[in-house]
Amino acid sequence: MTTVKMSAPVKTLLRRIPQIHQNADTPPATDPMPSLRLSRFDAVSSFLSALMILLGTTVSMLFILWLLGEGAATQPEVHVERTRVSTSPIGFAMDFEPPGAEEIEDTLASIEKEYCETNGKSFPRDIAKTVFQSDATADGFSFQVVGQRYRSIGDQN
Repeated sequence: MTTVKMSAPVKTLLRRIPQIHQNADTPPATDPMPSLRLSRFDAVSSFLSALMILLGTTVSMLFILWLLGEGAATQPEVHVERTRVSTSPIGFAMDFEPPGAEEIEDTLASIEKEYCETNGKSFPRDIAKTVFQSDATADGFSFQVVGQRYRSIGDQN
C-alpha cells in the first residue's frame, strides 16, 4: 500500500466535509414530509395562472358558441300585394273583412230555400235540419248545402 502525501489545506478540507454535510439545508432523514411552503411570489403567480386559464377557457367557449350560432332570427317572408278594392286604409290582400251576421243569415236562408224547393219540400215548414259547407274561392268563400233532414208527417205543426 502506498501512502499519498497531502498538503495541509487538503487535509483540512477533508476533515471538514462531514461538518459541511451536517449544516446543509437538506431535511433530516427522520422527517417523513419535507416542508411544502410556498413563497408569496409562487402563490400569486399560480393564482394568476389559474385565473388566466379560467378566463381563456370561458372566452374560447363563448367564441365557439358565436361561431356555431345561427345569428339573429329572421322573420318569415310575408307576400303582400295591393288590392284594387279595399275599405281598409291598409289596402292589402291579407285584409279580411268578414260579412255581417245579417248578410250571412240571408245568404244561408236563400241557399237553404233553393235546396229545399228543388227536393219538392216547402220552406221552412218541412225542414228539420240543414248542414252547410263553406269553401274558399278566389273572391273569398262560398256556401253550399251538404245535407238536409226533413220532418216526418206527424211532426209538422
